[in-house]
Amino acid sequence: MGGVLARMRDLKANAIILIAYLLAGIGSFLMAIPPGFIAPVWLPGAIGLAAVLLVGYRALPAIVIGAILLTLPYGLFVLEAGPVSSLAGSAGLALAAALQAVIAKRLIHPGTVSAMSLETGPQLARLIAVGAIFASLCGAALASAWLTIGGFAPPDLDFWTAFARNWAGNAVGAAAVSPVILLLFAKERVSRRRKRNVALVFAILSVIGLATFATTRFN
Repeated sequence: MGGVLARMRDLKANAIILIAYLLAGIGSFLMAIPPGFIAPVWLPGAIGLAAVLLVGYRALPAIVIGAILLTLPYGLFVLEAGPVSSLAGSAGLALAAALQAVIAKRLIHPGTVSAMSLETGPQLARLIAVGAIFASLCGAALASAWLTIGGFAPPDLDFWTAFARNWAGNAVGAAAVSPVILLLFAKERVSRRRKRNVALVFAILSVIGLATFATTRFN
């Protein structure tokens, strides 16, 4: 009985994470910049980071499925790469998203759920430096190598350009939004200091993201 209830909880958690992941991805695609249609801020990275910290590795199926569902139509209808190449490209991107989440989880808090309260500056800095910046670095490297070397990217997109865009979009999105998600779902009482720290980081990174979007979109 306990095993059945645990599986039901996992299914419910994955369903919620998947819906949030897809909605975040749609929002990111609405900001996509032609001709490459690269999103300047990739919000699903923030959902993935917060999810593995809140529920652990049980969130990985939702992250993988969400990444495939978001990127497969791009390969099919934008790149017109065909079903095999599109599926292969989406699978590589999903693997990169899962790897990014696993690295963040292992380095921030390898336990079942995260004990980070974000009450102090060092905790918030660790989340951003490790979970957003470093983990996104690893994920972007794998995703960009898979796309460009594997031939699943537009012909004019080289590795370093894809890497820079992927990393920046993931890092800014995760650093800005993940702390807010963790704040909203915190089980313990939230202090004003914690709210102020998280709000300040979110405001700064939101300005950076909006400025990047405006600059690239209208120039």
